[in-house]
Amino acid sequence: MFHESEFDEFEADGVVDLGAPEHLPFDPPHDYAFEPEFDAPVPRPCPPEVRWGRYATLQKRQIAGLLFSGAALLAVSKLQFIEILSNYLLPLQFIFPLGLILGLCGIVAIVARKYRPGRYRYVIEGEPMIAQIRRLEMQSTAVAKGNATIFHLFTEFIYRDPITGEDHTAFTASEPIGIGQRMILQSTYRVGDYVTAVRLPGKPNDPVRLYGFLGLRHDLGVIPQQGKQLDSPLRMFLTLVFLFAFLGAIGWFIYALGALKTISTPDGDFWKCVGLGAVVFGLPLAFAFHQVLAGWIKRNHVRDFSEVDEFDRPEDPVALSEDELKSYLKSTRMLRLFLIPAALVAGGFFFYTCCLSINALVDTSPAVWKPIQVDQLTITTHRGMVREYDVHYHFLDNPGKRHTRASTPEQMVGLIAGRNYRAEVHAGYFGWPWVRSISQ
Repeated sequence: MFHESEFDEFEADGVVDLGAPEHLPFDPPHDYAFEPEFDAPVPRPCPPEVRWGRYATLQKRQIAGLLFSGAALLAVSKLQFIEILSNYLLPLQFIFPLGLILGLCGIVAIVARKYRPGRYRYVIEGEPMIAQIRRLEMQSTAVAKGNATIFHLFTEFIYRDPITGEDHTAFTASEPIGIGQRMILQSTYRVGDYVTAVRLPGKPNDPVRLYGFLGLRHDLGVIPQQGKQLDSPLRMFLTLVFLFAFLGAIGWFIYALGALKTISTPDGDFWKCVGLGAVVFGLPLAFAFHQVLAGWIKRNHVRDFSEVDEFDRPEDPVALSEDELKSYLKSTRMLRLFLIPAALVAGGFFFYTCCLSINALVDTSPAVWKPIQVDQLTITTHRGMVREYDVHYHFLDNPGKRHTRASTPEQMVGLIAGRNYRAEVHAGYFGWPWVRSISQ
């Protein structure tokens, strides 16, 4: 339970205080009716609208996410490509145990949901009582780089104990609300409203809860605005697919720049690849980023940065204030300004990586064996995440120019620094010579 001193300490910058408790008389209406699920005697059944409420939806999505993520990780952990890539991206070494843990957590969640009532206990045996909202404050509880990212709707309410008839003040809070969710969600509560509070019998130390904050109903508490919804299972699936694709792309990028690196590439060809990639891949990617952000803002009724002053905020404690909205839109605009050049650079180097791959993998030129000397073998780990295996060498006919080639643990076992070896050199599909292998 929140004590008054704890509640007051949240009063800081960014607080939306819509309360004036000293001016609100507590006079519950005689005809106030609790939600229909409380009409039956204890133990009550949970009607479908409760069994399919936000709490149930969240549980099902979490279970589905755990099971699907676990199955996907277990499946990809057996791919040879992933096993090879795990030598370079170290977190991939833990894909199998992580998938096993996620799958087991999903199974445990299914069993727990079946045999433990959870929040449904408040409906099955809870004791409802009339309460009045005295204060609503949207307060930030997490800050990143000076910007509030997570909020809770803190609430002060007064309720009448149905047994003693005495009035008591209590404090509670909603589930965490992200900054972006505040443009999608709304509160059904307003200061002065008479609402349902509930407590469990036989647990005097447990806090009295506002029924709407339990998430058992779609139409009560902090709910999505009409026509809007939070993340769907399809979006979660696409996010997971994108994550795997992104990790795979990063792995191939590292591999191509190291193992398929050319001995020499004309500067003109390099910049042509980067420039063409920025145009062919970077511009569409930048446009896609821009459209996604612009579409998200449009769907949430933010018309344009220049029209923020005309934005009418409803009297909803969850809604962003004018200052918060301006700050959020400013950060979104800064994100756009960052993503556009980042997309151009990423597109350029992505295309250059593709050119390196084509130059090597499509190359059918005959091998030319050239003598080399291995200068150094290095294994470098970056922040415990990325590991590089590099062979530093020089051609005996050109000792002044040093080269570096990415290798594998298996290949490095047979090499000793200071000894001479042979490099298998190919002309390359684009005429960029490259080394396929190093051997005795």
